[in-house]
Amino acid sequence: MILSSVTYVVDASLSMKKAFGELALSKIDVVRETLIQVVPKVVEKNNYYIGLVVFYKQAFPLLAPTRDVRNIVNAFSRIRVLGEGSAPGNGLIEAVKVMRWNRGSKRVVMITDGGFNEGVPLDIAAIYAGSSSVKLHIIVIGGKLTDVDAVYIDRAIEICNGGKYVVSDKVQLVQAIYKATLS
Repeated sequence: MILSSVTYVVDASLSMKKAFGELALSKIDVVRETLIQVVPKVVEKNNYYIGLVVFYKQAFPLLAPTRDVRNIVNAFSRIRVLGEGSAPGNGLIEAVKVMRWNRGSKRVVMITDGGFNEGVPLDIAAIYAGSSSVKLHIIVIGGKLTDVDAVYIDRAIEICNGGKYVVSDKVQLVQAIYKATLS
């Protein structure tokens, strides 16, 4: 039996309040609803432990890896915009910390709209994650990345042997979450 830990790292910065695509919902609302819809199905079909970290100018672990679907849904339902600033590197570091005692494969699925301007640079945090054998997948939701953010993301996924998904609607978000979680 192979155990896998997947920790979702969600951007909770102010920019996530903006509308997502043609939906009336904000990016953060669409992310929250999609995670609640998709992740319990993944847990039921696979032997995965799920964790959650949110970040804005700081990062906060909200859920240590667990298979308890009720706790997972409860933690995801608490995702909301926290404030200004965006420190994805700090979010990645916290995700690695919450998974440190788990055996088996370790993945981080980060969902962000970019605008990185706080904390540890993402590519530096990726060195830490890579040294802990963490695979990093980044989903960019409904936004255009700055050239600097794109470089940080590309370096980070290269260091951590992961993938990048750029999504502009909910269907693409669902597909990206499945792909990133199961790869």
